[in-house]
Parts: sequence; C-alpha cells; structure tokens
Amino acid sequence: MPSPGARGGEHRSIQRLSIRTLMTTEASSAGGTQISCGYALVVKSGREHDWVVIEVRRLSADASVFDEVFRWHWLEWGVSTPNADQRVWRTQLASRCHDEGIPFTVIASLDGEPVGCVSVCEDDRDARYGDRGPWLSGMIVVGPARNMGVGRELLSAAAEGVRQAAATELWVWTTEAGPFYERCGYEYAHRKENLRDRSVLYAAL
Repeated sequence: MPSPGARGGEHRSIQRLSIRTLMTTEASSAGGTQISCGYALVVKSGREHDWVVIEVRRLSADASVFDEVFRWHWLEWGVSTPNADQRVWRTQLASRCHDEGIPFTVIASLDGEPVGCVSVCEDDRDARYGDRGPWLSGMIVVGPARNMGVGRELLSAAAEGVRQAAATELWVWTTEAGPFYERCGYEYAHRKENLRDRSVLYAAL
C-alpha cells in the first residue's frame, strides 16, 4: 500500500501534527452518512507544507472498501487465531456495519486512501465489566498512516456515534495499547497486571 499523501512518487515526511485543528461534521448526499474530517500537516519538501484530510465515515457491508477492511482484520488477528474461519469473521464484521445506532464501524481515509477503522459493538466485552458498554473493537491504523492523528479521529467519530445512540460511556480492553487510550482521554478501570492479563479503559461521554 503506498504511503498516504504520496502522489506520483513524491515523498512526504511528517514534521508535526495539528490534531483536530479543524473538525467538521456534515451529512453526505449518500444516505445521510455522517462524515467527520480532521487535518494533518505534512512537509512536502524544504519549508513547503501541505494539509492532508483525514475523513472518517461509517462503513457499509456493501461498500467497495469492505473487502480491504476485512483483509486488515484477518491479517491482524484471524491468521493467528486457531481454527478461525474467514466466513465467520467476515459475517461478524458485516454485522457491525450499520448506518444508525450500535453496532457500527467507522473507517478513516487519509487524502482519499483508506488507512484505518474501529468498530463499536456489544459483543466484545471484558467479562469483568460485562454490564458496561458499548465497547470498541478492532482498532487498526495501517503502518504508513500511524502517528498522523488517524487513531484519534477514529475515536472521536466512534464517540460521536455512541452519543447519538444515547449511550454515556465507551469501553475498550487492550493488551498493549493502554497508554494510547489514556492519552486520548480514557481512564483505567483495570491496569494489566501480568502477561496474560489485559487493561480495561473507559471514556465518559
């Protein structure tokens, strides 16, 4: 996958970020899908700068990009899961793609290229907090797009979708990304204590 923001062999390196410097939410002409946009500042060459758009929208199971998102999920977790069935995993992801309410999945595009996703659901809970939710699941940002604010924009769009569904909290369990969620405003309900444990965090909305 080519580096986001690169055109015609042009190389762009990250100098600094302006996370949520400008944030808009608008209804697209296609089915009223909510779209949120953030901007990342990149260096083209020397002192020349450019802005690239981080666009986040809900994913539909019949969208052309669905296969790419499923491939991300399968390569990230499916291939290492014993007895995993691609059809089952694909069906599960499709079941989390709704235009309204929960569950839903949002996908981020950087300068028009898909680069990340996250789902909000009720079926990926930590059993110790089974009465809480909804829960984030399947957060992915592809390598070349990391450290550009994509993850934060995904979390922001997920939180907005949860608010629209009248929920007041958003939960997540993670084996290694606790510090990232904490930087994004999440609080620890439980900190990982050993190699087999996992952290649980939540955000009040």
